[in-house]
Amino acid sequence: MEMALVVLAVGVVLATLMITTNRAGSNLSVADEALMDSAASRLFDFARRNGRLPCPDVNGDGFEDASNGVCAADIKSGGVPYTTLGMVLSGPLGTGIDRQFIYSVYRGGGNASQDLTLAAERSLPAADAAGSGSYMNLDDFKQAVINGLAAAPDNRELHVTGNDADSGPSNCTLPGPNMAFVLAYAGGGNADGAGGDFDGANPAGGWSQGNKWAAVKPAVCFAGPGKPHTPTYDDQVRAVSFTELLGVLNR
Repeated sequence: MEMALVVLAVGVVLATLMITTNRAGSNLSVADEALMDSAASRLFDFARRNGRLPCPDVNGDGFEDASNGVCAADIKSGGVPYTTLGMVLSGPLGTGIDRQFIYSVYRGGGNASQDLTLAAERSLPAADAAGSGSYMNLDDFKQAVINGLAAAPDNRELHVTGNDADSGPSNCTLPGPNMAFVLAYAGGGNADGAGGDFDGANPAGGWSQGNKWAAVKPAVCFAGPGKPHTPTYDDQVRAVSFTELLGVLNR
């Protein structure tokens, strides 16, 4: 309990700092940045209402790919579930800027106590009774976030690497900290010429007309926020840490 209170306090203090850091080096257009901000805000709101984060959209229909609120274990990244989040796009799904954004979420290595897409009863020291007002409420989701923060670093789960500036090289062989969720924007296109619109450490795959977002389902590594734009890198990453998410949930 004492650790939880300390973590929550730190989250409130650091939330604004984390948001500022994640914006560093942004070269998004006004419209693109507004869409990223809107998606992040809708994800926070979804978490407050549902006690979990949504599953990524893998089949490109705008809805989270969850069955009865359960996200398949192999889905870690995909498209933003715009329809589930209630977002209105300027064009039909799969025809515009929605193809430029990847959404990835921390799944906790298959551990239900840490899986941020799963609404579950996690009260400590004992589970609350079904039907009680505190059963599977927002505090249970906060506990999942705390559990993720306290867990050992796991490069098999969502994480960022360096940003080639103040946090080491952007290289997935040198993983950085795990994150609660990430939004990655592909910029103007395939700047590094390596195939796919995303560059550098970000997933090489992306939207395709036939497979939609299936190619990025296992993606867990993203470039660090604030990585400077270069002739071979024009992506932008918004990485939300466990502490930032806790800070937002406690406002």
